Amino acid sequence: MKKCPICSSSLSVKVFNGGKKTLSTLGWPSTHSEAISMEKYPLDYVQCLRCSHIWNCQFNYEVIPYENNPNRMFNNGTLWQKHIKAMIQSLNKLLPKNPTVIDIGCGEGHFVRGLAEANCGTGRFLGFDPNSAPESGAGIEFIPNYFLPEVDIKRYQPDLVIMRHVLEHLEEPAEFLEQLAFASLKLNKSVYFFAETPSVDVAFKSGRIVDFFYEHPSQFTKKSFVRLMELGGDVQWVDTHYGGEVVNGLIKLSMENSYVHQAQESEKFLNFTEISKLTLASDLNKLSLGEQVTAIWGGTGKAATFIQHYQLEKNKFPYVVDSDYEKVGSFVPGTGQVIRHSSELKSRPAEVIIIPSQWRAADIYAEIKMLNVTYSKIFIEYQGRLIDYELDEHPYHA
Repeated sequence: MKKCPICSSSLSVKVFNGGKKTLSTLGWPSTHSEAISMEKYPLDYVQCLRCSHIWNCQFNYEVIPYENNPNRMFNNGTLWQKHIKAMIQSLNKLLPKNPTVIDIGCGEGHFVRGLAEANCGTGRFLGFDPNSAPESGAGIEFIPNYFLPEVDIKRYQPDLVIMRHVLEHLEEPAEFLEQLAFASLKLNKSVYFFAETPSVDVAFKSGRIVDFFYEHPSQFTKKSFVRLMELGGDVQWVDTHYGGEVVNGLIKLSMENSYVHQAQESEKFLNFTEISKLTLASDLNKLSLGEQVTAIWGGTGKAATFIQHYQLEKNKFPYVVDSDYEKVGSFVPGTGQVIRHSSELKSRPAEVIIIPSQWRAADIYAEIKMLNVTYSKIFIEYQGRLIDYELDEHPYHA
């Protein structure tokens, strides 16, 4: 069974079987016959034993027509309007002057428009939604598209990101929030994230089943909502509202220092290898232009990877040897050199021997000495350069 989309636990139990039902909020049939003949999808909900999150384990995001039909909420109720105004006032207090605010899945844009009005038109207020409505762009910048964290955080550099009644529609909410937090690390300022979603706690306690419909693959408990928000950064607050029917919270997007350090190390390795690939390829190309015979010791595994990484084509480096008789007579994957037995170095010496597999270099060097073959130099790769195994400093000596 699929792992929990919030905490990745593999332990879950069945919690509700609703059989197969049609789409409830995004089907929009235009005739009676169309309504009757709508396709049905499984409502098969399970609950995580670790974080208590509930989700439809047979959900398929591809069948939801978000681009074609709007996902609307009724926002005109007196109590609901009171709740919305309270949230707008609360969020507005943390915004800097001339803020940039992004509302993901903004619908007709009423919430982000309320924030824009509270700021008297100063700042930048954007709404993302794959489906537009006539009122969507009124008073805000409306972008009729899905929000891409790695692209749009960098492009718009927001102070606040909002997701109201969207998380319950996502197939992988934790993945999305982690991407959002990671993207925010590259901005030289604090980025806040506010989310609100229906809470299933009241429905669960009262045995209510109308909350379970296909367009809501995720059903958040307060516990699972907190767990999700903790993945994205420093939790400022989490609370339930509207009689416990909704849960929302605010975090300052961030990641653990270990994550940040690992990202920095990964980027450093990426940059280093991009440069070293060019450097080492140049070193090897110069070697191929010489008149000396060069042998590569090893033709599969890491040796074959080395040959492919640095494009050691057959016409430039035809001589490949290995001491494993099972490999002899086969060919180097990707480049096609025939693999000969290392004992051929006795009858057909090579001035230069390249050992691609550094971690086996000491054993291979011992084999070379045992065979008593002649050579001028033995090269290995180290720190992005081709170095002399015998003379240069490296950690692969016996």
